[in-house]
Amino acid sequence: MIGLDCWYEISSWGPYRELDPLRRAFQMQVLRVFLSIGLKAMLNGTLDREAARERDGQRLLEDARPQTPPAGRTNGRANGGTASGE
Repeated sequence: MIGLDCWYEISSWGPYRELDPLRRAFQMQVLRVFLSIGLKAMLNGTLDREAARERDGQRLLEDARPQTPPAGRTNGRANGGTASGE
């Protein structure tokens, strides 16, 4: 199985027209496989779901953080005063 790091190396071999026939065939085969996987994921909605999951995950993390009051205020009363005005 070829990972993305191997794909990067294979795609950086140089221009397609300057490759020897063996490397050219290998590069085209790898490109064909990666394109077919990417197109299938795009067509069945997997890529959209992953993007939405990541986007919503960040929002949920931000919503889950406890809200801290502004500096200098405690319990909504300025200078830490009490309800009776003391």
